[in-house]
Amino acid sequence: MSSTKIYFRKPVDLREYIVISGFPGMALVGKVSVDFLVDALNASPVAEIYSYGSPSYITVEDGLGELPVAKLYVVKDKRIAILTGNYQPLTSELQHEFADKVVSELASRGVSRIITMAAYVTEVISGERKAYIASNDERLLRELVENGGIPMSEGGVTGLNGLIVGWAKVYGIPAACVMGETTTAYAESTLADYRAAKTALKVVLGLLKLDIDLSELDVKAKEVEEEAKKIREELLKKMFTFAEKTGRPTTYL
Repeated sequence: MSSTKIYFRKPVDLREYIVISGFPGMALVGKVSVDFLVDALNASPVAEIYSYGSPSYITVEDGLGELPVAKLYVVKDKRIAILTGNYQPLTSELQHEFADKVVSELASRGVSRIITMAAYVTEVISGERKAYIASNDERLLRELVENGGIPMSEGGVTGLNGLIVGWAKVYGIPAACVMGETTTAYAESTLADYRAAKTALKVVLGLLKLDIDLSELDVKAKEVEEEAKKIREELLKKMFTFAEKTGRPTTYL
């Protein structure tokens, strides 16, 4: 029995659609990117995806609760579908099963390409942010490079944002992961890196030939940076207060 359940709420023809996908991951780059596209393109939900591997709770908003869910949206006039969710399955096996089931469903409905979005983590960023590409198809890789991406030289892409690309190859669908450059400081925190999302989106929008204003992401990036600054200042204040009260250095553990 499959651990992944897909429910289409209305008939939908996905032949020759490009799917843009992003799930919560490091620095929330993939999730931020696709949520932005859902709003910017006024995408309509058509399917819900549930997994026995999702966290064991319901999410509650204004008193109403539901299981963790992934959703598929469509933008019919542009032949674009957007896939995202508020969870990833909790084990490697269940992530593989989820990716396999979802890509199989997309393949059966005639999807032409899949682009996932994620973060590329570095210790320090020098100069402009970069977007790195990991693809299962040489032609798609070239097109993304022509739109500003850089081929990832080595390494791996973890979680659904990577596995969907891998399973897409099994089902014969050209796919790629576009990764916005971020730092370990973001990756190890709960803060979203909107600048990394903007960098990745530029490449994807170039491929899709869409002109969308991304300035909203700059505004949100500044808000996050201000929040991070306040957190650092508060932490330093507590450290020095501790040192004054105890006579111990701030490095004492």
